[in-house]
Amino acid sequence: MSLATLPPAVPAGSAAPTGTAARILDAAAHLLARHGYGGLRIQQVARAAGVRPAAIYYYFDSREALVEEVLWSGMARLRRHVEDTLATLPPETTAEDRLLRAVEEQLRHVLGISDYTQASIRNAGQVPAEIRERQRREFRAYRELWLGLAGEDRRLELMVTIGALSWTVEWWRPDRGDLTLLIDQARTLARHGLLGTDTTAVPVAATAPPALRPVDTRDRIMAAAAATLRARGYAKTHLAEIAERADVQAPAIYHYFRSRDALITTVLTQGQRTVRQHMDAALEALPAGAGPRERAAALTAAYLRVELELSDFATALTRNAGQVPPRMREALAAEGALLSSVWQSVLVEAQEAGQLRPGLDPTAARMLVLGALNWVPEWWHSGLPVDDVVAAAVRVVCGGLFTPVPSPAHACPGELP
Repeated sequence: MSLATLPPAVPAGSAAPTGTAARILDAAAHLLARHGYGGLRIQQVARAAGVRPAAIYYYFDSREALVEEVLWSGMARLRRHVEDTLATLPPETTAEDRLLRAVEEQLRHVLGISDYTQASIRNAGQVPAEIRERQRREFRAYRELWLGLAGEDRRLELMVTIGALSWTVEWWRPDRGDLTLLIDQARTLARHGLLGTDTTAVPVAATAPPALRPVDTRDRIMAAAAATLRARGYAKTHLAEIAERADVQAPAIYHYFRSRDALITTVLTQGQRTVRQHMDAALEALPAGAGPRERAAALTAAYLRVELELSDFATALTRNAGQVPPRMREALAAEGALLSSVWQSVLVEAQEAGQLRPGLDPTAARMLVLGALNWVPEWWHSGLPVDDVVAAAVRVVCGGLFTPVPSPAHACPGELP
């Protein structure tokens, strides 16, 4: 039986499971949303569902079959929720208002309603490809729903915007404030960034120092670990593969790093430093007197170029930061704060100068933007020109966050006034 197939008691894609099967799925969704694919244990699912571990295999062939059902269900529930909500709107509702309602409903569903959808989003980049196919099909259908509202010509801007909404599962908590306030921030970003009048794809030139090159055995091990993390994710990164990539024996890794997690922590910290170095270089390359708008464009371009083109370390960071254990996140906090402060200072300055759109909070805006950029590796592929992605992201960021400029001479790269 394939991973995408469930036993007759719970046929794939049928009506929602009930009884014991539903309890098992609910428990798995809750644990996946909080601990990730790598941290999911059948014994924990059984305990949370109030069943014996062996009972789970009556309904699901394997741990992977259970995860596959949760991931598919999470995306399917999100699509149905947004689709059903939009169907209740009056016929005269404009496309813009329908899209802004979709923004609201995605956030309400993901952050306030569904463990399934949180699990689906948080684990999308961490599970093996063979158990993502149904989830991918659901996401493609969901994307088409949004394209019907935003327009086919906004496909890249739409993906950037959906990334900003999806990444909220990694940072928003009820103690951060009223969900309604976050929704207002996201609606502003979508209204002016995604639905703004400009569609010109003008790439922002990259200005960055050379990528890190391995010069000794320790560097080779780190580079191999970064490449493995980028390709496999935290849960599936094993020392044997790292050793093979680095052309060393696996036990030799312990000469340089006391444990697998110590190695991964070092790699992710290097990813943070690499991103910050490229961002700093991009800011330094700007002409004297460049304002917040120009600096935000430079930061956006630098962030994406190092993430997609220049550094496995940077991509390993963005794809795995939300999946590592809490103790590793704590170890990354200091360097992460430095990276965030670069963005925060730009947005605070824009607010003080009256250039940030009314009602936007610099901290929430920063988190939405970083979420949009961090999510790009989840949908980008090598056949999609990085220049096009950079231009779309710059339009979303500049159009979504900043007030209109008075003349073309001050326009953000890739955006018309």
